[in-house]
Amino acid sequence: LTLLLAVHETTATLLSWSFAELSRKPALWAGLQQEVDQKLAGKFPDFQQLKALETVDITVDETLRLYSPAYFLVREAAQDTTLGPPDAVVHAPKGTQLVMSTYHLQRDQDIWGKDAGEFRPERFDEPGVPRAKMVPFGSGARVCMGQHLARLEANIILTRFAQEFEMIGKPEAPLEYRG
Repeated sequence: LTLLLAVHETTATLLSWSFAELSRKPALWAGLQQEVDQKLAGKFPDFQQLKALETVDITVDETLRLYSPAYFLVREAAQDTTLGPPDAVVHAPKGTQLVMSTYHLQRDQDIWGKDAGEFRPERFDEPGVPRAKMVPFGSGARVCMGQHLARLEANIILTRFAQEFEMIGKPEAPLEYRG
């Protein structure tokens, strides 16, 4: 029950941001619809077909990068720990609460480029994109167990909306995130 409720909330947030950004980029929405129409011909997608919808997938990736459902992660050092590169070492004694901001990491210009704050899904088609630096669901032993269900739901819903609805876009609409 917890998994379903948590996935429902995060997927709803993810889709809200996806549609907000897509409404500001009519050409991207049109391209997404075109890919969905060409690959599915109006049919409900099965799992393999859904995986082949690259524009849908990179749109979800870019939304997760900019608008992570968990914009910070907290961990407690289980033992005395040393973190960071040699020139910026941080010592965390056992029991220290450590906070990582996915919001800042996924908008870091050193990692994502000068346009790190822009919604640009096509960046995931470019060589050298550091997908490993994108951790909207956390990573390692404590990664969110609902991430696959959330992504699956988001991709299905985005695909079905692309099949059924036209977007009334407003490219100049302001959009502000207060994370």
